[in-house]
Amino acid sequence: YKQYRYKDALKVMQAAIKQVPADPTLISHLADIYLALNQKQEAISQYQLALKLISEQSKQEDKERDSELTELKVVLEKKLAQLESHNQ
Repeated sequence: YKQYRYKDALKVMQAAIKQVPADPTLISHLADIYLALNQKQEAISQYQLALKLISEQSKQEDKERDSELTELKVVLEKKLAQLESHNQ
């Protein structure tokens, strides 16, 4: 991703998510890749899924993980708000 090889990054991230399908961090990275590929609707869907998973997992995880999820949630909410405002 950081090397701007988004199509390659997409394949790698999709494979990673098959291994760990409920990881909001991986899903948020997938959304970032879709955004970089200008697939905005898919990015929005993935950001929404990541936020849903964060909500579900923050009730179950330990304190350190909960803190990480809270930080990720703030970042994702900002990205999603920006995307949705540009889509209108």
